[in-house]
Amino acid sequence: MMKSGPLILLATHNGDRFLEEQLDSIIAQTSQNWSLLISDDGSTDRTLEIINRYVRADSRIQMLPAATERLGSTGNFSRLLEAGLETSAELFMFCDQDDTWRADKISLSLDALRAASASPEEPLLVHSDLEVFRERDGRPLGSFMQHMHIRHRESRALETLCIENFVTGSTTLFNRALARLVAPVPGICIQHDWWLALVAASSGRILYVPDRLVTYRQHDRNVFGAQRIRFSFARFLAKPSDEFTRRETRFIQSILQARHTAERLRTAGRLRPHSMQVLCFYAGVLDESPLLRYRKMVNTGIVPSGLLNRLIKFFVTSFARRRRLSELDE
Repeated sequence: MMKSGPLILLATHNGDRFLEEQLDSIIAQTSQNWSLLISDDGSTDRTLEIINRYVRADSRIQMLPAATERLGSTGNFSRLLEAGLETSAELFMFCDQDDTWRADKISLSLDALRAASASPEEPLLVHSDLEVFRERDGRPLGSFMQHMHIRHRESRALETLCIENFVTGSTTLFNRALARLVAPVPGICIQHDWWLALVAASSGRILYVPDRLVTYRQHDRNVFGAQRIRFSFARFLAKPSDEFTRRETRFIQSILQARHTAERLRTAGRLRPHSMQVLCFYAGVLDESPLLRYRKMVNTGIVPSGLLNRLIKFFVTSFARRRRLSELDE
């Protein structure tokens, strides 16, 4: 499993501002045993011109044919993963177009995977912290995990991942056993990295490298930005109805995400008894009375991080409408 280097899966869309920096940081890795597969999602800027130049210059870099329709971020990564599984690659890494990688990102991630001494059939996921860099004023914001008030959960990882994600896709390295379970990424999932982490926690192991191996560029075009919970709380106070609806939708999507995880792993014969218990409870949490939902979640270990976040989740969980589950699952 460890002889061949990882296949890096890079999804692009109108990324010409920062794409060259990202590609250069991959090429500059201390571990040169890698290949790169790119899927573009209908860019109209210079992205394709930049990609074609790098493809011509480096035989390790390839690009998928243009998709017939817009896929969105999650759909684009799903397309890449399915294409990656058609190759002989045993290891995969997700990559964002507007980050940069520390020179030892690949080598340290591989070291963590080797240290696990796992069977090739055991689903494994490695992730790391990131360094947040604000593009607007060049200000470094420090650790992404600290900035977002989240942390890697060694114990009860699955319980945490039911309600919130602590794995960032651009930091990940994972094996083929996990990739086979993850692909294709269902459209109902909130984001591809959350789905990846949820499946990993339900069927295998999640390993953590505490170093900041990726520089995360915070700018106005991020699909998902690094926003502190206190800003979210301020939005809640400013527009409570709008913010409740947004968070209610996300909460119910996380329930559907858990349901799909259980179904996918049950079909594959990889659903462990404990995982089945946790996922099935969370998938049916709206069947509980409003006053008991959050209490039972806490008793099960499904608790978000941070006091403000817990207060918001308590409010949203208690008043979430069950009919929204049917609406979103159509």
